[in-house]
Amino acid sequence: MIYVVLGFHKSGTTLVARTLHESGINMGVTETGEYPACKYEDPRVLKIKNDILYDGKITPSYELPTSYNCKIEDILKYIEIRKSENNDDWGFKCPDITLCYSMWERCVPFWVTAIGIRRDLKGVLSHYARAKKPPDSKRIEAAYHIYNEILLSYHIPIISYEDLLDCGPVIIERTIGLKNLPDVRRIKK
Repeated sequence: MIYVVLGFHKSGTTLVARTLHESGINMGVTETGEYPACKYEDPRVLKIKNDILYDGKITPSYELPTSYNCKIEDILKYIEIRKSENNDDWGFKCPDITLCYSMWERCVPFWVTAIGIRRDLKGVLSHYARAKKPPDSKRIEAAYHIYNEILLSYHIPIISYEDLLDCGPVIIERTIGLKNLPDVRRIKK
């Protein structure tokens, strides 16, 4: 099974991906076993999404693309490589893929499970506000609404970040049918 985690940046995609990874589903470890700066994001997926959405450039997480370049051959090649690397379940998360998942849907086998995660706007904005140079909140809000509108259009199961924090992995188990997922939340005492 392939598991794909979608959602806006700072919405909990890393928490879902980490939960899946800790359960034994390879969510994007590179050949050396190291994760890039963006946790649980396969650098190969990052390159494909940058090529599709941003003409190969690296952009801020709230940046919206101005055009889309169809890269079906790159997606197919990535899927073949991952299938050869992983005998069992594997997956990936990359919030930007939310914007172009319809391209990926055409390439992934029928045994893919996509799951979305949403966080309330206030929580997303508060996360960005903690940056040394906080970005313009109106740009973040505009991107947030576009991502979530597109996410809803895929008709995939969507969980809320707040429910994930309250219920832990049980909410993921109920949503996509996995059992005995580890609890990787950082519980504040």
